[in-house]
Amino acid sequence: MEIVIANTAYVGGLISLEVFFILLVMSLLATLTTPLFLKRAFRYMDDPRSRRICSQA
Repeated sequence: MEIVIANTAYVGGLISLEVFFILLVMSLLATLTTPLFLKRAFRYMDDPRSRRICSQA
């Protein structure tokens, strides 16, 4: 979605090529790293020790 908006802004002349490239790289990095972080977060949630720590807080 971010790429579509960035492309529309670039074609419309609202942003420069440099800003478009930065937005493109940021959206790709976010897309590629999100599954890795989610896997790690859900693995932590499945750990019985983390439930005990969370329930004490």
